[in-house]
Amino acid sequence: MLLHLPTLTLAVLAAFTLLVAQYLVSAQRWLPSRELLAWRQLAALLALIGLLVALRQHLPAAVLLGLFNLALGAGLLSLVLALLRFLHQDLHRGRLALAFAAYCVAVLACSSLLDEAHRAAGVSLAAALFLLPLAWTLQRHGWQAERALRTVVLAVWLLELVLLVRALHAGLMPQHFKANIALAWAPWELALPYGLGLLALLAIGFGYVMAVQERAQRRLRRQATQDQLTRLANRRLFETRLARALAQLPRSRDPLGVALLDIDNFKRINDQHGHATGDEALRHLAQVLKPRLRTADTLARWGGEEFVLLLPGTDSIGTARLLALLRETLHQRPMVLPESGMLVLTASVGWISLPGGSEAPSNELLMRSLDTALYAVKQAGKDGAREAALPPPALAPVSRPG
Repeated sequence: MLLHLPTLTLAVLAAFTLLVAQYLVSAQRWLPSRELLAWRQLAALLALIGLLVALRQHLPAAVLLGLFNLALGAGLLSLVLALLRFLHQDLHRGRLALAFAAYCVAVLACSSLLDEAHRAAGVSLAAALFLLPLAWTLQRHGWQAERALRTVVLAVWLLELVLLVRALHAGLMPQHFKANIALAWAPWELALPYGLGLLALLAIGFGYVMAVQERAQRRLRRQATQDQLTRLANRRLFETRLARALAQLPRSRDPLGVALLDIDNFKRINDQHGHATGDEALRHLAQVLKPRLRTADTLARWGGEEFVLLLPGTDSIGTARLLALLRETLHQRPMVLPESGMLVLTASVGWISLPGGSEAPSNELLMRSLDTALYAVKQAGKDGAREAALPPPALAPVSRPG
């Protein structure tokens, strides 16, 4: 059975070109400019390869194969650059340039050979050696990154295997490689590795696009649930977790601790040292307190200089001890000021521990009670903690319709 390799090449190139074009249009606003540049170069090289295939009848075989393999190598280089930047790996430009130059020299040398088998073996081996560092880097850093990158890792190793098999095939069975066979009809034993190599390239492109979309979606989810300044959970995420915990409280045996913290004298910090120092104070509190908490606990920024704590399974004694420890840790870990000197942060705290199996208050009532306790600490001199008291059910405010 014979397959027409130019038709197969053009079909895969058309699919790859459409993928790259759609990707460039959709990613124009949020993809880094250097990655966009690498993919624009790849699109241009794909167009060049398609043009070479279309002009195969009008160019000498040696010239055509040389240009084709050089364009293919440049396309591989664009993929290497895009994938390394995506993985935030250092680009050793000197090594990449040297490796690509060695590949070009090998391709030009092999293109001058009259024997098609030696030509195919040399070019395939040069491409495999050029691709090997990328395959290894992807294996080390890409497998644990986005899940979609695993497709890219497997496709790169498949392409590496196909190139090595083609080089071995040309060396052991040179009679299968007749003159110009790669430019027209080829038996299945030649067409199959060739087709697998093209499909591997297409899989690399698809996997890369899926990985970029996966990373973008994760970034959007993080932006929706994370405070950008402190990298803590934001108010929306905390309210969601608090509502879920309060809904489970009547059916649970475990208590639930909740606390509201406010940095003391925060306005004075901003006025005396500047808003940049105020922002650093917020980050400092987050960095000092979060390591002292359990995985199940939630420390979130409530707004301004206020923070909230959700402590599942923590009774009154445990909540009071933890808050004392956190406040003591703030005393022991002063913040270094940019203009030299140290600044000890203190916090006023209102807290409560709700017993398991009890009727849960509403989010609004709970936070209002914590705020009242916190305000009492401020009035008493700041840098302290006070347990909040929920009003009796009969005295709790009732929302009226209309």
